Amino acid sequence: MQMDSKIPDVIPETTTEYDNSNDLCKFIPGLYRLLDLCKDEGSNGLVDKIIISQQDVKRLCNKIMPNSFKSISKINYEKLNSRSIRLVGCYGRNELIAKFLFIKNIINQKNYKSMISCSSSADTSSRDYTPSLRPGIYLQQVDKTKNVNPLFLVIHWSEDGCYDDSVSSYRKKNMTNLHRYLTKLTDHQICLMSERDLESIDWQIAPNEVSDDESDDDDGEGGVCYDFEVKKSQEQKEDFEISPGFRINISGLVSCQAQNSYNCFTNIPLDSSVVESVSNQTFFTREILPETKITDSSTIPFKSTSEFREYFRSKLETQKCALILDTDLTMSKLEAIVKDGLDLKEILQPYYDALIKLEQEKAISKEQIIKQDALLIEKLAWQCLRFNYGEFEDSLCDNKDVIEDDEIQYIRDKYPKITSKLEDIVNYIEYLPWVNLKRRFIFARNFCEKNAENNTHEALLDPKKLFLEIFFDKEVDLRNLVDKYNSSNWWMSSIVQKIRDEASNIPDCQFVKYTFQEVKIANAFYDEYVNWRKECFPNKVKGVLSKFSMFNIKPSRKLDLEFDHKKRELEICEITRICSEIKDRYPEGELLIVKDIEIKVPYSTYFGKTSYRLYRETEAIRSAQLKITIYETKISQEDSLELEKDESFVPTPLLPGFGRNPGVSFEIDPEKYDFINISQFDKKFLVILWNKESNRMEFYFDTLRRLPKMIEQQIAIKKLNPGLGSKIAINDSKGLIAIYSPEKAMLNVLGFDDEQTNLNLRYRNIQLLQYYNDTAPEIAHFLFIKNTEDICFVEYTGRAKIYSLINDSFRPGIADFPSSATKILSTPDGACIVAFTAEQQEETEDIQMPDVSISDSENEGISNEEPCDNTEENNETASEKIDNPNSDTKNFNKEEPKKSGSDFVNAHIYFVEGFSQNAKKVIVLPFTKSSIENIQFSVIDKRQIHLITLNKQELFQSVMVKITHAKTQYRFERQSQHISLGQVKIENNRSLTILGKDTMFNRDLRVGDYLIIGDEKRQVSEIIYDNVLKIVKPSFDHFNVGQWSSFEIEQRNTNNGLIDAYAMVFTKYATTTPIGRIDNPLKATFAADVSENSEVASYETKIQKYVAKMFEKVKKETKKPSGHLKHFKAGYTIFENLILNEESTEYQFGEWIIQLFCLIPIQIAIARDNEFVPLQDGVFSPEIDQPTFDEGYGLIGSVSKAISFGWYEAIFEHYADLEVKVISSMGEQSCGK
Repeated sequence: MQMDSKIPDVIPETTTEYDNSNDLCKFIPGLYRLLDLCKDEGSNGLVDKIIISQQDVKRLCNKIMPNSFKSISKINYEKLNSRSIRLVGCYGRNELIAKFLFIKNIINQKNYKSMISCSSSADTSSRDYTPSLRPGIYLQQVDKTKNVNPLFLVIHWSEDGCYDDSVSSYRKKNMTNLHRYLTKLTDHQICLMSERDLESIDWQIAPNEVSDDESDDDDGEGGVCYDFEVKKSQEQKEDFEISPGFRINISGLVSCQAQNSYNCFTNIPLDSSVVESVSNQTFFTREILPETKITDSSTIPFKSTSEFREYFRSKLETQKCALILDTDLTMSKLEAIVKDGLDLKEILQPYYDALIKLEQEKAISKEQIIKQDALLIEKLAWQCLRFNYGEFEDSLCDNKDVIEDDEIQYIRDKYPKITSKLEDIVNYIEYLPWVNLKRRFIFARNFCEKNAENNTHEALLDPKKLFLEIFFDKEVDLRNLVDKYNSSNWWMSSIVQKIRDEASNIPDCQFVKYTFQEVKIANAFYDEYVNWRKECFPNKVKGVLSKFSMFNIKPSRKLDLEFDHKKRELEICEITRICSEIKDRYPEGELLIVKDIEIKVPYSTYFGKTSYRLYRETEAIRSAQLKITIYETKISQEDSLELEKDESFVPTPLLPGFGRNPGVSFEIDPEKYDFINISQFDKKFLVILWNKESNRMEFYFDTLRRLPKMIEQQIAIKKLNPGLGSKIAINDSKGLIAIYSPEKAMLNVLGFDDEQTNLNLRYRNIQLLQYYNDTAPEIAHFLFIKNTEDICFVEYTGRAKIYSLINDSFRPGIADFPSSATKILSTPDGACIVAFTAEQQEETEDIQMPDVSISDSENEGISNEEPCDNTEENNETASEKIDNPNSDTKNFNKEEPKKSGSDFVNAHIYFVEGFSQNAKKVIVLPFTKSSIENIQFSVIDKRQIHLITLNKQELFQSVMVKITHAKTQYRFERQSQHISLGQVKIENNRSLTILGKDTMFNRDLRVGDYLIIGDEKRQVSEIIYDNVLKIVKPSFDHFNVGQWSSFEIEQRNTNNGLIDAYAMVFTKYATTTPIGRIDNPLKATFAADVSENSEVASYETKIQKYVAKMFEKVKKETKKPSGHLKHFKAGYTIFENLILNEESTEYQFGEWIIQLFCLIPIQIAIARDNEFVPLQDGVFSPEIDQPTFDEGYGLIGSVSKAISFGWYEAIFEHYADLEVKVISSMGEQSCGK
């Protein structure tokens, strides 16, 4: 079977829209993703994980061999092994891979532009939603013709910059792993490099590497002593500064329904928002789900009839449910439900009456059929007489009814024994006169024949006359007749017995033919026949009919079939009637549908009671629901490490969850509940709802994965009735929840225990009227000062006071917040309170800060404005951290243009320490007016404070906040010491030899570095001694000959990553296969995108020498055997000379797929938060993170069911008949096990 050359551009996959809408792989014909680099949850946060792309592998397998891939655990490798493919590996710069595919006419120009414009990263959440390729291993079909052995490129699509020396260790690790998989999947790899890559290779690095002992002395400035002194830093003033933060486009997560109001709930806000949390960066989306019908199927066991009946009583009488019985139920099952469950026997009575009537009709029909069949049997008997004794019957001229042939066949089929009995009656006439005549006839015939043989005197008589004489002799008794004609008596008794036997053996239907030889004899037999026919035959037939049941095998099958058919029709009608009556009796309420029932009746009551198993469905009209989806972001280990190194580094929060929507949703009924707030306490979430029916506030608290179940089952951790207008303040860092009742000016504070399992009143009924002249204040804002047990009360006029729960009194100091403040927050450290206002700027302000506008009201008329990150370099660095290529410092400042009449957001900063009337500082934020309600402070990785918001354009973004306090710092500072490189000179203007004085050329320079003298720069070609080196032509033109001059060094940018990838692979992984398999030798062709073809041989020699020395170094450092590396081949060419058909290797497709699958180990589970979390096919899935008590399995059984071995199950089945070898491997993480 040939492979179809045309591969559709778009193949639907069973993954979420969020995961696929920006996947360029879907739009490139013939491209299949094999291995995918993604972010997944690990024991210590988000980690990079390489997984198999099941949907693309399925699409590939079924393209190569239809119906070979049914699921990841059901793959027919025998089918796949019937096909072969040709493969060539490919890696290098992504833009060059795209260019190579384009110039080889493998992809079109549109796809080429898409590939070169996209960036590659395992993080899919931080990029704009434009088509891009995730890093991984891909398979690209090369030939579009229907070839028996199609040609494919196995492409390593790498992360950006992973081959550069300066890239992070995480990307180096990912590159090494993917390159190792490439060498396992192909024997020949093509490395695509640019001319710049070729020039950046340092051919001397491998052979000139120094030992570890030597490098210790040369590292940095080892061996040199320095003097340090303690210096006083500049005194630090109180300040609040911001700089650019992260930007994440989450528009793909928000359903289109969330953008529009539902007809019945126009007053419910549906915009996305940020979850209040000090240490987490989480947001949620809202949408209205329209009214729908929901169906739930389940099975319920009952141990007794009373329990079964009680269930229906509870459902129908107490819960007022509607009931429907499935019309597919059998009558016996329906009887059990109606009698045992519903206790409505009267509904079944019409069925029982109809059934009795039907059985009576059957009995009557049976009698009628018997009578009809009896008449047919009589007809058959007379028909047998006519057939066997036709000569006699013709003379009688009897008008008996003639039986048809089909009637004869009917009787014979239905009553075979009766037919046989009739034949016996007809064939053997059991009538004594007839029998006597028959015996007399046989004696006469035999005597005449014997007489003729003996030639006695009597033989002279005419035999005919002798026969007639004997037959018509007046002697009646046979014995006397024989004695009369037999002269000797010794054999008389023997003769008589023989005559009787002979008469019994000859059927009368045959015997009657002999009687017609003489008319007189025929008449004698005829007379007896007539008498037998008249006197005996009818009685004989009637005797058979009276005893027909003893011969009956199938006398009533037709009747039974008809009865069964009528019974089934009756049951169908009655089932419909009963179900209809039940439905009419219970018409309204939540619908309960009985689909089936199993009944287990014991042999006797001694062995137990009747048990039932009910299969039911419940249908209910679910009213419109408010769906809230929570998205919890995390930073990668790579960003965490960078943040630890550089406090100004801006990490990017990621949305975990590859191949699925990363959010967890719950639904509430807006007619019953009002949504109040969501906040996050470390790893648990608090959802506060207002129950309209009970006028209560309900608190739901649990982990994100268990929270939906708690809300669905209404398992609240606390229910309170503080009043409808109560205000809530959350302090997640202290585990406190404050509730303020404005009518009574009363404050209550709840607090979690250390294990966060109980929520109890911590401070009860705090009366605040005394602090407000016994008049209840009009509180507009009510918030905790984070990291403390202080609460800030802000009135509508802007007057603000801080109440201390510990001291049970208000702290000194009153502040005047802007009365127009839309939101007021405390910073996570509790140092500041920030009031946010949306204002209209009437005229352009003079902004000193490059990023934000700042004003200080501490000293009126005096400008204390200080720029954030005082140097331009810091501004540039910060702008580069923003996950938007266009978000530089200028664009950051342009988030809200400072034009006349434009809306902007002001942040009024109040320091808690020395709480004073006026704001310490006012900052213009780069946020839109619509984003104020979503603003929250949060700390990333316990290091960086960010002010986070989510605007109407679904942009999850932040600014980094730096809060400084007034203090004096001291530091150790190394005394400056100038290190001289020495001096150089040349002997003449044409000389390429440079002489040095007090120089250390071998230490300070490498071949390829640049020597700078004045404004001239020349590259070093050879280092001869520490004071002698040579440069590349031309010589220095403006250097005074013979004069010693100072010089500078510019190190050459080198990058050997494209070649060193092999060294990294075989340093980390084994060079030989431990299980009896010989690896094929590898070959690497390094193809450069250059136009000149003159230096091919030169570069090929350099590459071969470099590779040989590189592997020697690997062998020396790792002490590993050479394995197949000693046969490694390296070559060099240019793009134009590459012919893929000549570079390919042929593989059996099935075995190659197995090799692919075996590269990826299955991680069965992870331990996280003191919980055992199973993984599904090696990847975390929230559906299996909540083990339940499944029927028949239990908790442990549910966990066991959730564990899946994925692709290995099909491999085990394929190799089921082979010997199994088990190899154990152990070691720390990321050591190459």
